[in-house]
Amino acid sequence: MTLTPQQIAADPCPLAAEVAVGKGDRFQIRPLLATDTERLGLFFDALTDASRRVYGPHPLNSEHAKVLCDQIDYGMSLRFVALGPLPTAAQQIVGYMILDLGTRESDAGRYAQVGRPLDGSITATFAPVIADAWQEHGLGSAMIPVITEAARQVGRRQIVLMGGVRDDNPRARHFYEKFGFVRVGGFVAGGVDNHDMILQLPDD
Repeated sequence: MTLTPQQIAADPCPLAAEVAVGKGDRFQIRPLLATDTERLGLFFDALTDASRRVYGPHPLNSEHAKVLCDQIDYGMSLRFVALGPLPTAAQQIVGYMILDLGTRESDAGRYAQVGRPLDGSITATFAPVIADAWQEHGLGSAMIPVITEAARQVGRRQIVLMGGVRDDNPRARHFYEKFGFVRVGGFVAGGVDNHDMILQLPDD
């Protein structure tokens, strides 16, 4: 059964999960809540310039964190956060992943040009951000199954990368390939080569 935005707003627990990474560090993965403004702002403000160059789906600062938390709409976008390590009295956000329900015009146009038109009613658009201290520790890999299962629970059948992935970031390309994303085309943005990748989700 497909979850509705109203059901998620009333109880986000069906989309939440606890994951373990590395040597057993545990994190809670759940949808972003309106009460996360301060924690999300601290997370964004602590990112290094290097991370901002690689990620950056939108402004990564405390001001935009307030906008995101004030304007939560589960019918348009599921934004997930990773909190931990557990247990702690004051959990910090150390990971943030966007799952927009639908497609962006720029992304859809590129897919159409290579003969892979996207149906926005069954497509989700994905972008991740991981705290510098937790990159290459397996947190992103632990979050992906939670995100893909959430996409299935809200009726999505495929996921594309928001703005593709940079060619000069082979680690990210290999990360997506590990989870079944396949390359469908390439493009240049800001003088940098990029790859469009798509993941087909299994049927129920």
